[in-house]
Amino acid sequence: MEAKIAKPPVAAGGKPRFIGIDLVKILACILVVCVHFFLYSGFYSEPITKDFGQGPIFFRWAAYCCVPLFMITTGYLMKNKTLSKKYYLGILRVLIIYVICSIICYCFDMHHWPMKYDYQFGGYSIWIFIRGIFMFHDAQYAWYVEYYICMFLIIPFVNAAFNGLQNKKQKQIMLITTIVITIVSQSFFVGFKDATQIRLFPGYFTRCYPIAYYLIGAYIREFPPKRTLMNKLYFIMMYGIGLAWVSTTTYQQSMLNEENNFVMLSKHYNDYGSWPVALCSTMLFLVVFDIQSKNKTLITVVKFISEATFACYLVSYVFDSIYYAKFSIKYLTVAERCSHAYEVIPKVFFSAMGVALCIQAVYSICDWIIRKKIVPAVKTASTEEAAALDAVVEEAAPIEQNDAIDDEIAKLKNLFDEGVLTEEEYKQQVERMTK
Repeated sequence: MEAKIAKPPVAAGGKPRFIGIDLVKILACILVVCVHFFLYSGFYSEPITKDFGQGPIFFRWAAYCCVPLFMITTGYLMKNKTLSKKYYLGILRVLIIYVICSIICYCFDMHHWPMKYDYQFGGYSIWIFIRGIFMFHDAQYAWYVEYYICMFLIIPFVNAAFNGLQNKKQKQIMLITTIVITIVSQSFFVGFKDATQIRLFPGYFTRCYPIAYYLIGAYIREFPPKRTLMNKLYFIMMYGIGLAWVSTTTYQQSMLNEENNFVMLSKHYNDYGSWPVALCSTMLFLVVFDIQSKNKTLITVVKFISEATFACYLVSYVFDSIYYAKFSIKYLTVAERCSHAYEVIPKVFFSAMGVALCIQAVYSICDWIIRKKIVPAVKTASTEEAAALDAVVEEAAPIEQNDAIDDEIAKLKNLFDEGVLTEEEYKQQVERMTK
């Protein structure tokens, strides 16, 4: 998520540069904001009817590719990372931005929801804030940070296993096996009745689906499909099939969900790790990831915005809380809110992105100062200090050597006085030592 694409085409001289990965991250961030619309609009508690539900369900599943897109992107960008000190230092950027966004969200809660922590924790405090950092509670969408840290720690070992395989076929087998036991297993059932359905594959590792998405990205990085119109049309078609399937089954199951007042129901697919979501996310990634551009301004802007998507995702909670409170008062029914989603979603995204760009700009400036000014100055000072120390050692060495010779000559004089050495032997050894 944070690394750069290896060997990208250079934009200088009119040559195109790949901006597709940056566009994927921006698209994923927009889709996150869209998914949160359904949470804050009350959609999940609204009964699905013949007159309401088909469009929102379709739009909801289209947006549900957001998190898998981030996970696939991580695999694409981090595929060649190896175990090293430099690699582990790469997590610092994520942690710093996470803490900054947590401070923003925590301060917002103190002002906007002054009673939020009173019942459970006895109010706001430094300890509760620090606890929230480690428990990933201060920033309400920080569950992704917890996932990313865990994934970051095992990436070098996943890469060693994947890159250590001898050929493409072996890597395909590893990828397919991981997808089956983590994604397909939790959402592939045979039978029509819940009580008698059969799950075809063991599902013990279903919560490990992020590894499957990571390997999908790594595989695409090593074996990218050809950039042809036919391939793109095929990817779009498969995306449409997956989206149509999950939307249709969800609508039908919701219409039969009488015991829960006909609210939205998807029995086996309502998870980022279900096979329709994995299919749609992979196809959408393949459509966008290799887009190129020759426009230097566009390249710079897209890259800068994509670097701010992480912070945008975290601070969007603040603007979700602000805008949806007013939006829900303006439109009293869920149907009205869904038909006016275009009013609130752009507000949340652009507001959050504005704050995120400021955070990213401050971080980039501080990072530049540390890398270009402070670190070289420290290295220069260390070099000068080492040189001065070497000079002192060099100056002291002859003195120490002369003192040692004098001690040896004194020992020889004692041996001569004691009659152990003759006068000739004494003179020869002294002459040899003083040369």
